[in-house]
Amino acid sequence: MATIVRPEQSEIKQTREFILDMEDGNHAGHAMMDMTINGAFMDMGVINEQVERGVWERWRIRSNQGEHPFHVHGCSFLIEKEGGVAVTADQQGWKDIVVLDDDGWSEIIVRFDYPATRQHPYMYHCHILEHEDRGMMGQFTVS
Repeated sequence: MATIVRPEQSEIKQTREFILDMEDGNHAGHAMMDMTINGAFMDMGVINEQVERGVWERWRIRSNQGEHPFHVHGCSFLIEKEGGVAVTADQQGWKDIVVLDDDGWSEIIVRFDYPATRQHPYMYHCHILEHEDRGMMGQFTVS
């Protein structure tokens, strides 16, 4: 098996938190269930995060309701915790999806090595199509 060199804790320069939420809609122009990340619906005109290129970050992500596969564009990442629990050996390789549940925080270690501009940002989102369509997405730049 390949050996993966994980960054030292001192190399992790930023921690970000993302909360995926679902609630009955009928506000903000949405007639069905609202699906948000950090209380915001996807808006193509909004950059939700600005990430520094080549810097290790910890992303803490959780669901307030139900299970969601969380996907990040522009990288592969290492999962440290899934639902508040350290991951098993088969989950310690490079990934692009982490499964969230309302049992606890999932944590990933991520670094972005390629730029993403305001005109061409990367995205993060629930990987369930219906959830994406209802707004459970965000975008970020890397510079």
